[in-house]
Amino acid sequence: MKSSASVLILSWEYPPVVIGGMAPHVYELSRHLASGQTEVHVITNSAPGRPVLEVENGVYVHRVNSYENLTDFEDWVLQFNLAIVDYVVSRLIGNVRLDLIHAHDWLVGYAALLLRQRLSLPLVTTIHATEFGRNQGVFTPQQHTIHAIENELVSTSDKVIVCSLHMQRELCTVHGLEESRTEIIPNGIDLRSLELIPAHPFRREHYARNGGEIILFIGRLVKEKGVQVLLQSMHEVVREFPHCTCIIAGRGPMFAELEASAAELGTSIHFTGFVDSLEKSYLFQIADVCVFPSLYEPFGIVALEAMGSGTPVIVSEEGGLAEIVEHGRTGLTSISGDSDMLAGRILQLLREPDEGSLLAEAARREVLLKYDWNPIADRTREVYSALSGVRL
Repeated sequence: MKSSASVLILSWEYPPVVIGGMAPHVYELSRHLASGQTEVHVITNSAPGRPVLEVENGVYVHRVNSYENLTDFEDWVLQFNLAIVDYVVSRLIGNVRLDLIHAHDWLVGYAALLLRQRLSLPLVTTIHATEFGRNQGVFTPQQHTIHAIENELVSTSDKVIVCSLHMQRELCTVHGLEESRTEIIPNGIDLRSLELIPAHPFRREHYARNGGEIILFIGRLVKEKGVQVLLQSMHEVVREFPHCTCIIAGRGPMFAELEASAAELGTSIHFTGFVDSLEKSYLFQIADVCVFPSLYEPFGIVALEAMGSGTPVIVSEEGGLAEIVEHGRTGLTSISGDSDMLAGRILQLLREPDEGSLLAEAARREVLLKYDWNPIADRTREVYSALSGVRL
């Protein structure tokens, strides 16, 4: 057996390019793998002002450009994948020893499949969400294309990592994957990333109206995140708590629609746009309740961050959220899509803040116990070792 491992990780997003939860996941996994003496090479998309190659936290980060600035998304994905393959072949082969490829989602699927064939290396794939699940089916030509790439990627991979039992069941159902070829390894958080710098200008009074309560949602503004359900529930909430403010932090294609829907609620709704990690930490601290009413959610990393911050959470009984939040012990749950029930849950915690504090304390203990990145990285190394024959 070889003495150490060297892994090639493919991800279309990586900080500072952050679109969703994949970027922080790959970042944390990579640096924790590297801290355990695994040599990690991340191939990702280019970022303004960042070099082609740099070493961050012991991780070799390679940023590649697509060949053309294409407006068609499918064409851009193909060109980006070809650029990854070209970079690995021209810059890494012969200069870096590689033992295994780890791909993250369909967006790097072409490159993963081509490199697996070219290099004859084991392939591990993490599926963060499926196209079928995001849309509750595949309907458009683009969705069928993405679904087909996903299917080939998971069918060809030696092991597929998923973040929850829900995702394992979904993948086995949607793609006909054998359960034995999957591995459930949850997402994690580093609580140090949520620590605050006292000098930061965020203050509760910037958002709270007349000292009122603050409800917080953070996430992409897409249908599956259920923001529209939260807005509907706010009509009942503001009748009892007229000074309550609901902060919607994030960006996405539903922004204009959600903003129009929120107009009748007036100043009760505050859209912040995208927030960085520090701003997110401050929002967690000033919020009385965090609400994540997803209609589809493979895991729910932002809910985990809220729990780790000590903020009471309400989540929908959907996917991975139902696995990380236990109703009445570490938070409250609500039936997905039911705005009346969601309003009732929010009112419950606003009326009884002491109950929220007890739930938040239990949730933070749960996060510390189950979702630390070090054991998550160790379990990932075990998958690598079993496939590559590398002693870790």
